[in-house]
Amino acid sequence: MGRIIITFILAIALTASAYLLWQRQPKSPITQSSTTEAATEEAEQDDMPKLVRSPQDNSVLTSTKIKFSGELRPDTYLGFYTNDNQYIIKTDPSGKIDAELTFSDGLNLISILSFNFDRSPSVNQNLTIYVSDQPEGNNVFAGTVKSLFGSSFTLTTGTGDKNIKTTKSTKINSPKNEEFEATASVEDIIRVGDFLVAIGNSKDNEAQDAKSLEIIRENKPNNVEILTAIKTTTGVSQNILAATNRDNSPLSLTLDKNTQVRVAEKEGIVKDITKDKNAFVFYHTEGEKNTADLIYLLP
Repeated sequence: MGRIIITFILAIALTASAYLLWQRQPKSPITQSSTTEAATEEAEQDDMPKLVRSPQDNSVLTSTKIKFSGELRPDTYLGFYTNDNQYIIKTDPSGKIDAELTFSDGLNLISILSFNFDRSPSVNQNLTIYVSDQPEGNNVFAGTVKSLFGSSFTLTTGTGDKNIKTTKSTKINSPKNEEFEATASVEDIIRVGDFLVAIGNSKDNEAQDAKSLEIIRENKPNNVEILTAIKTTTGVSQNILAATNRDNSPLSLTLDKNTQVRVAEKEGIVKDITKDKNAFVFYHTEGEKNTADLIYLLP
């Protein structure tokens, strides 16, 4: 019995000694490292470039002169463009965006894309803006009708689905060459697949009460303009410009009488386009032909 007790005491002593020795070992940095990495990652996310803050997406404005503000990386180039209007601006040394740009009356599907020639990630954003000097609401949603239910329908927009409600006072602008009886219901007039421009008032995550609807079945609005950064590999010869994209892939551009050339902030001419020039180009495709709308040469 005595031997058992002594053995038991020795076992306890050895266990205690081992525990004390372990406590004196240097602490593992794993927990601290994980915490530091998490904090660093969170800080990096906070430092990510911000998109354009004003105007708000889906806004109805009263002037075609739209003031844009926001913040990105310093000295970043941004393109603002629709099928009809294209602009290049540059953020100031603090990264501020402050520009007044002219767009069109009615619906504007505005794409915004940033570029840094150091190949850092681009920032992109799409805005749906409606301009009217007599606005019928403060919000606009534009897209394809996904489903219909009574006097309500779901619209698929560039930023997701939006529920729209109509009332007896909703003004419906029918497609060209189509007329409807005054007693026709929404389901008689609107079809799944129609492109609609709905103007009204809405709050976040709530259905919009439409004040007016425009139905478009032909030539549905779609921004087909393309913006890319290029480096010219030749000058212009027989209205053709050879260049390479940002990823070094070849790009052939056709210039026509409507192609604009700018050298930084000044108006330029075709002769300004020479070999080994960095530039931004807005173009649209017709079959296999890429037609340049605006070539913006960098200094």
